[in-house]
Amino acid sequence: MRIMTTVLLSKLSQQLQTLFDIDVDYEAGFALGRHILRHWPHHLQTYAQMGIAALGVGLYADASDILQRALSADPEAGVLWAGFRQVSAALGQEEEVAIAQAYEQEMLSSAQGDSRGLIGEAMQAAKQKNWQQAVRAYQRLYAAQPARMDIVLGYATSLYRLERFEACLAVTQRVLEELPFSLKAHWLRVRCAYSSTLGSIDVYAHVKTIDALDPDYIYARRWFPDLEAPSSAATCPAWDAAERWSHM
Repeated sequence: MRIMTTVLLSKLSQQLQTLFDIDVDYEAGFALGRHILRHWPHHLQTYAQMGIAALGVGLYADASDILQRALSADPEAGVLWAGFRQVSAALGQEEEVAIAQAYEQEMLSSAQGDSRGLIGEAMQAAKQKNWQQAVRAYQRLYAAQPARMDIVLGYATSLYRLERFEACLAVTQRVLEELPFSLKAHWLRVRCAYSSTLGSIDVYAHVKTIDALDPDYIYARRWFPDLEAPSSAATCPAWDAAERWSHM
């Protein structure tokens, strides 16, 4: 009987990034990415890596699909919105270009500390952990643009930080109705459950989705630095490094 060798999922993710960014070996990278997704079909980090790589080699239709999947789980990712803007432009999708450009400019500008307007105020207040100011700004933005899931998540995060758990649950429910795989929304609901006596939350269902998207808490620990790493790291069957894939 052949015993299947397993390796850490995090090691394969690092190898995938090396294949794309350093070795520039896309055929091997796409093969490895497909291997990971075969065993972890919702793994957010792999979708993000594969989407940017597909854009890099001009596989625009594939890149569009992959990036939309990644953004449905992490709509606050400015780099992914930038990639989606480029893909949409290449595909001649003007409406998508305009939407992606708005997200990209606001998120990346905030990361560089030069964002303006009410959304810039909200994002900078959150960055500085001035949650009272952040929640006021996000509340106004949410009232004006309820379809912007990055704004809704910013509002929910501010409510959670102010320990307004019931309000946070109501807002995150709105997110999950639109984006069922929103990773941060699932985490906020879990943390509300553990931070309060509210008993109406199906924690198991949220944790199940979290583990499918981000089993090593790579994203979660950026958002919630106090969070401990999982007790056991995620694993994946070993990949045959001789495998190549020239088509998405």
